[in-house]
Amino acid sequence: MDWIGLDWIGLDWIEKILEENHIPNVDGEIWLQTFPRVMGYVFNPVSFWICTRSTGKVQAVLAEVNNTFGERHCYLLYKDSGEELLSGETLMSKKVFHVSPFCEVRGEYHFRFLFPQDSITGKNSVCRIELHEDGQPLITTSISGTSRELSRSALYLAFLRYPLMSLGVIFRIHW
Repeated sequence: MDWIGLDWIGLDWIEKILEENHIPNVDGEIWLQTFPRVMGYVFNPVSFWICTRSTGKVQAVLAEVNNTFGERHCYLLYKDSGEELLSGETLMSKKVFHVSPFCEVRGEYHFRFLFPQDSITGKNSVCRIELHEDGQPLITTSISGTSRELSRSALYLAFLRYPLMSLGVIFRIHW
């Protein structure tokens, strides 16, 4: 596991990170799991860039973490051996970035993913993070979703179902 601290500038940005870190076999799609911008506002505590092989198997995940102070940090999750990442396995990384006003910068993140191609329908995904301090879980959070084809009707439906998603995230963080 490794961590990166760079500004986001697009798909070229993540391809450069993969190249600089000598991540092999990312010759498939790179897709993003994140919260949408609604009425001009978004807060993404964490976004996941899923980097795949041409076979569709996941080679690496970049977890892009944002805090409530407007700062960003990225954790690059991959296997040093070059093997693909498997659904359900735990990937760990030392916490090096201040996220919550209620937690110190210490401990270790445990990341666990259920990738869409491994789910029953082939469309569901889950990204789970646990913060462990002193060997015990302190905070657990997850993002899950179902892939849908991008269309105007899908966007309108998402807007109607989740109009205050980002505000809800900010509220729950401070609660």
